[in-house]
Amino acid sequence: MSVSMTKDTMIAAWGDVRTGVLNIWFTKKNVVAGSSAGVQNIVCEKLPDVHIYPNPASNAIVVSGEGLENICIYNLIGRIVLRRSIEKESMTIDISKLPPGAYVATVQTKVGLVSQKFIRN
Repeated sequence: MSVSMTKDTMIAAWGDVRTGVLNIWFTKKNVVAGSSAGVQNIVCEKLPDVHIYPNPASNAIVVSGEGLENICIYNLIGRIVLRRSIEKESMTIDISKLPPGAYVATVQTKVGLVSQKFIRN
């Protein structure tokens, strides 16, 4: 969320992706007069449909979805520990050489980027 005050006007913008759809809202309110422009949804965009499973995983994860291009797996300090191109709509990625712990997989698709956490047992 971002809020800005200019003289007697408050301007706010915020976003939410909890439903799988990116929504960004905007509002403008005169705090002295009490008038408001109302809340406007200025962006509504469906996130790419990407699935990473199983979670937790032991030796491999499966990445599936449409328009997949590549995957980067990051450890929790932000280092890339694995990078692969994805040639088809469903691909098994070997994670057996990764130490047990939590990771973030970032998948590039033709329409955007999706990040998902997973656990390696």
